[in-house]
Amino acid sequence: LVAARSLSEQVSEADLAAGSLFPPLDDILKVSWKIAADVALKAKELGLSQASLPNDIHAKIRQHSYNPVY
Repeated sequence: LVAARSLSEQVSEADLAAGSLFPPLDDILKVSWKIAADVALKAKELGLSQASLPNDIHAKIRQHSYNPVY
């Protein structure tokens, strides 16, 4: 549910006006990083993770994610 909420919060009014239910594909990495951070924070909040989170969870996720460059 957290991932779905995070995704829906990243859809702009302009996206909706253009008939899109999702953020632009060009933003897929940024959107994915935000979803991952939101899920990690919620897991920690619910006590599902015993690991400590870094101060900047967003930067840590970006650092450890694959970035396809073509």
